[in-house]
Amino acid sequence: MLNEIIVDVFAGGGGASSGIACAVGRSVDVAIDHDPAAIVMHRANHPHTKHYRVSCRAVWNGMRIFASQRR
Repeated sequence: MLNEIIVDVFAGGGGASSGIACAVGRSVDVAIDHDPAAIVMHRANHPHTKHYRVSCRAVWNGMRIFASQRR
């Protein structure tokens, strides 16, 4: 898992990112959320993570494209 990019989609304030970091022993690489306040809070809790404000629809479409390319 050390070579994988860890992404927290719908990251909120960062609770799941904290759990992921405890489980795998390193920080989440990318956090995505549609809510600007959530991104601000996540950035405060996880300053070494890259943060992106993206709509839920864009995330869903991106996941569908990624999944279709992996088949």
